[in-house]
Amino acid sequence: MYAKQEIRSLIDKHLSLQWCRENVVIPLRIETKTPPEESILIIAVGNISYLGTIGNFIQERVKTTGLNCYFTEMLPERIQEILESLSDVEVGNE
Repeated sequence: MYAKQEIRSLIDKHLSLQWCRENVVIPLRIETKTPPEESILIIAVGNISYLGTIGNFIQERVKTTGLNCYFTEMLPERIQEILESLSDVEVGNE
């Protein structure tokens, strides 16, 4: 399962809940690497063909925090379901 609090924190830090809903995108977790490798932000996309449009935007936003991006495809319905469950999740609460 996914950690709602962690996902909400990643959304608030790198994107926005509304933007994620509109673009059917969700950051899932950070995969920590040992230096000198950079840690990776795993991001699920509802339609992988949209990466040509939104991929650079996401990478630029995430790069400022020292993370690399790894994109994976997830059913759009599942992404929307997770995003909907985050509406009332605040960072620090669950």
